[in-house]
Amino acid sequence: MDPLKDGKRLILNKWIKRLSALKSQKKVVILEGQFNPQFAVDACKKYHISHYILILIHADQKTREHRLISNRNQPDLANADMNQWAEFLNRKIHELKGRVIDTSNSDVQSNLDEIINIIKEHLNLRSRDPYLFLNAISTTPLGSN
Repeated sequence: MDPLKDGKRLILNKWIKRLSALKSQKKVVILEGQFNPQFAVDACKKYHISHYILILIHADQKTREHRLISNRNQPDLANADMNQWAEFLNRKIHELKGRVIDTSNSDVQSNLDEIINIIKEHLNLRSRDPYLFLNAISTTPLGSN
């Protein structure tokens, strides 16, 4: 057992439980953060949320490190652990049939448009359902270099 992972899973479960109460009030709910997407899927099952989208906002290592160092002034985060985490998230999202938005070579507006299009696509597909749960997981800011 890993206390850190267990703690993150517990916090994510609490958030998803809270968000599940919005089923009758909202069509789209966005939960953004950096967490293991499997934890989100498990919590959605636990709280009977069947309509959700996993989206990874991703950038290649070079772009991510440039943004962390130059744009965000957080050079301490440009390290091997962050790179491994980003690659884990990328693999896991693909495994769980989620969507990856690669922001490496695009601008903020293009990235936002892609997110909006994904939401619209799922709303159209599920128009009879009372709501859609959108789970966005980011490893980098949406911005361009």
